[in-house]
Amino acid sequence: MDASKKSFYIDKFIRNYPSEFTIKEFMRFLNVTGEKVTKEEAEEILEASPYIFVSGKKSYLTHAGAFSLGVFSFMPSQEEVEAGAFVPGHRCIPFTDFDMYSFDLTFVFGEKKLKKVRHEFSREFALENFVLYGEEFEVQYIASDPAMNGYSLSDSDFELPARVNLSCFDFNKIKEEYGFSYGDRFECMVTDWDKGIVEIVPVIRGEKLQVNSGDLGRTKWNHDFEKALINIFNEMGPCATIDQQLAFVFLNNKKELMGRNCSSVIEYLSKSKVVDFEFYGVETRLWFKGKDVPAFGPWNQESGENEIFCKPANLKFNLPEFILDEFIKDFIFEKRQDFEELIEIAFPQTFYIPPEDRQELILHIINRSGILKKEYNLFADQPVAEIRHKALELYSKVNEIVYNIDRNCAGFETYPQQELVILIQLYTHTTKMLESIAFETAYVKAESGTMMASLEGMCFHFEEIEPNLKNAIETNKKEDFTVI
Repeated sequence: MDASKKSFYIDKFIRNYPSEFTIKEFMRFLNVTGEKVTKEEAEEILEASPYIFVSGKKSYLTHAGAFSLGVFSFMPSQEEVEAGAFVPGHRCIPFTDFDMYSFDLTFVFGEKKLKKVRHEFSREFALENFVLYGEEFEVQYIASDPAMNGYSLSDSDFELPARVNLSCFDFNKIKEEYGFSYGDRFECMVTDWDKGIVEIVPVIRGEKLQVNSGDLGRTKWNHDFEKALINIFNEMGPCATIDQQLAFVFLNNKKELMGRNCSSVIEYLSKSKVVDFEFYGVETRLWFKGKDVPAFGPWNQESGENEIFCKPANLKFNLPEFILDEFIKDFIFEKRQDFEELIEIAFPQTFYIPPEDRQELILHIINRSGILKKEYNLFADQPVAEIRHKALELYSKVNEIVYNIDRNCAGFETYPQQELVILIQLYTHTTKMLESIAFETAYVKAESGTMMASLEGMCFHFEEIEPNLKNAIETNKKEDFTVI
């Protein structure tokens, strides 16, 4: 079976299928294309995809099916109306593909595409219009805009200039034809989720001082949205991102939230006394205003969602093969050959490996080292080696804490919650960074400055949380002993 052909058809289905479906229907689609899969393979593909919603009835829905043709809206700012161009920013979250930059979307009015233009805005305006990506990521999204002409965050201490250039979509013709002014809005609908095509329609409010049916509809929308959002907080917690929180809100409340006379997430938040952006470790989430976002709750206590604290005590522990390879490359670069030392660095110090298993592991490392040396180029690895070494150092320290918390057997509620959240995030971010180093060398070289700055930030956060977590581990150890 041609793996690339199989991946093509799977991707085509996941990015385009419009209706709820079952595993059998997914398998039938692949069978028609000549790409057969077992039921177990099909289930694994669907449940691993970030573009698929899974229901308790074992039926599935793609993001394309969930959000295509649903109505959402936004109201351009005074600055945008005067320019006759709007910034897409975060306004299409969660309706469009979260992996597609908003400046790569296509906006259509009637049958004509809106022209993409560039305009200068204040830094404050830019940040306000990308905040749903999370405070921790919005600056990177803004700097990635082609209109910024390759602006380097790493050379600017991760700060944006006072004025920024952003990609916009020109609506001057709509403005002239319909008398579009500040206070009017665009209602939007995704017509091709895969290609990122969004159809817009101007909604002219008319007399600005009079309350009309649209205003009443948006007031009701804000009430329904708040109720739906609170339900998600209670049932699903902080989720993986703000985008995911909002995706579940709209998925579960299509009838109330995806119709005409809808308000917008940002308009709701600007008036809400109940919900706001709150820190969740080193990230941000929508949460109850002024309240800490908890690390654990009913949403993840039984599901195994935080599986980094559920490691089986086996030889592999939680060390993926690609990360072991990166430890070996680090030793090759530094011309070190003591593989016993590599094991001490790569595995937690408190993780016991029986002698026979240890010997097996050393033989495996020797074998992998021989294979990797054949392809290794010291000169080509120069830009990456420093990032790899620093990332592995942090990964080892984080892993040590994770393992000690896991083997402690104490309830997670006995640990400081925000520190625990940050630990989970650091584990995730360092693992992803090492995955990029392993499989996306060209990207790492191109973004070496940004990645090193990001690593330094993560090391700083770890140094902040490490003492409190170690103290909690020691306290729980002492409480495990009973005096007789």
